[in-house]
Amino acid sequence: MIDQTLHDKIEKYLLGKMPPEEARVFETEIQNDPDLAEEVELHRLILPVPDRLAEMDLQQDFARWRQELEPDPPMAQPAPRQNPFQIWLALTMLLLLAGVFWLWRHYETQLAQERSARIELEKTLEAEKLRLETCGQENRQLREDMLEFQRATSNVTPPVPGRAGGNDPIVVAPQKPEKEPEYVALADQELIAYADEMIESLRGRGIRSGASGEELVDKADTAILNKKYREATKLLALVKAGDPMYPKSLEMRAYVYFKRKMYPQAVAAYRKYRVFDGNTDKTDWDLCLFYLADYPRYRLDFQQLLVTITKDDKHPRQADALTLRDKLAQKMIWPK
Repeated sequence: MIDQTLHDKIEKYLLGKMPPEEARVFETEIQNDPDLAEEVELHRLILPVPDRLAEMDLQQDFARWRQELEPDPPMAQPAPRQNPFQIWLALTMLLLLAGVFWLWRHYETQLAQERSARIELEKTLEAEKLRLETCGQENRQLREDMLEFQRATSNVTPPVPGRAGGNDPIVVAPQKPEKEPEYVALADQELIAYADEMIESLRGRGIRSGASGEELVDKADTAILNKKYREATKLLALVKAGDPMYPKSLEMRAYVYFKRKMYPQAVAAYRKYRVFDGNTDKTDWDLCLFYLADYPRYRLDFQQLLVTITKDDKHPRQADALTLRDKLAQKMIWPK
């Protein structure tokens, strides 16, 4: 049901009695509000019915006035018989009203079904998007593993020519481990506290409900503890949007991506998580560290966020931000 004010406003709009400027504003509201548009359409269908009823009343008034103007008959006239046309007209109006009511109920049910179908479609698209994102991440990681394997096998020493049979054992030259960039090492050191806080809040959340999201997150926690980050990624990707554990899965996914050196994915996951966490002081600092892990890509974002924290005297991480800035300056990453 709608209130009388909105009812009068809709009728005023449909009858063309609304000023042009107000009508344009109301049409914009109709376009942005499906429920209002449905109500306007219903009024558009029902509006002619009162007009027809008013016309019938006017016809009856004219008949009564005509009868009053005629001279009184010399003798008492028998009571007039009821006009069959009026009976049929009344029945027709009742049928018309019943048809309008049925039409309104039909469209209301149809719109409810369409809204439900749209919600299900959005959920399906979100799940498919997450699945495609996970597949893409797995493909990128597989390519990185193959490149790493090729680099390892390229260091195999070939057989020395001139030796009998050429069946000398293959000697693999020792590989020097690639030195991790200093900004990544600094980010890793700072994110230790992030991981500890994340795990502490996860394991101390109280009684479990046994829901699928909680089970997946608990398994991912075990995988992270055993440094099986790829397995943890697959488990966390199965937690659907709308699940109570979905925000926690995003927070954990950001850390897992970081440990797998998938820094852009880590940043993207943490940005999604920030929507659910109202503690901006905490999320600003953590996002700053994820930016630092991929410093060449997010240099401007990192610098702007770090400067914002260092200038905020009330920020709980200001001292940590100043210390991090000094370390970066010593390593010639941040300008002195």
